Amino acid sequence: MAAWTIYIGNLASDTIEADLTELFLPYGPITNASIERDDLRERAQGFVQMDEAPAKAAIDALEGSAWRGRILLVNRARAHDHFARRT
Repeated sequence: MAAWTIYIGNLASDTIEADLTELFLPYGPITNASIERDDLRERAQGFVQMDEAPAKAAIDALEGSAWRGRILLVNRARAHDHFARRT
C-alpha cells in the first residue's frame, strides 16, 4: 500500500511532532510526522505520512475539527503546501 502525506494546517505555533503523532495514531501507524514553522507570522503546519486507508480515515475524521482551540485544515498534501523559504 502506498504511503500518503497528509497536510495539517492552522496549527498552534507551539505544536510539536509528538502532538501530531498523538492526534493521528488512532487512525493507524505513522511513518513520519513533521512540523514547519513560520515564526514571522506565528503559525505552523504539519505533515504526517501513513498508508492510504488510515490516511483517508484520518482526513475524513479530522478535517474541520477543533483541536487545541483551532479549526484544523486536513487534506492530502500537495507540493505547494510547504511554507515558502525566505532568504
